[in-house]
Amino acid sequence: MKTKKELNNIDYLLLVLSILIALLIGSFPYYRGVELNIYKTIFFSLSIIILFCYLYKLNFINKFLLSKPIQFLGFISYPLYLLHYEVGLSLMYKLHKQGIIPEEFSFLIPIPVTFLFLFIAYIFAKFLEPTLKNIFSKFLKSHYKKSLQIYY
Repeated sequence: MKTKKELNNIDYLLLVLSILIALLIGSFPYYRGVELNIYKTIFFSLSIIILFCYLYKLNFINKFLLSKPIQFLGFISYPLYLLHYEVGLSLMYKLHKQGIIPEEFSFLIPIPVTFLFLFIAYIFAKFLEPTLKNIFSKFLKSHYKKSLQIYY
């Protein structure tokens, strides 16, 4: 794997060009009065793809992505995604409306909610997901075998 020192001039040129293309295309939505949505999307996407293709070569990016906190967030990302929006907003709204947290400290409401969701998402990912996966896979396997027997 190449490190930052081993990247050649073409690598740096493509990296800089992809960043510039992404910035320029994102800055100008019109060309001669015509909206450039499809062209803008294609060029922006290609520049981001080039950017990510070269970022994986950098050693510090790999070290960052393999660190324990990032691995933990990757492990709990799906349960966290399922929990955070609806439950988080309603919980923060209720905490604010009930007056549990004074008005001058209302900007701090997301902090305990975030830690609560990290904990709940960990419990879901560690214990609930594997259990449900086993239950559903056994159910689906037995159901699939029964349905095959009906048709054959």
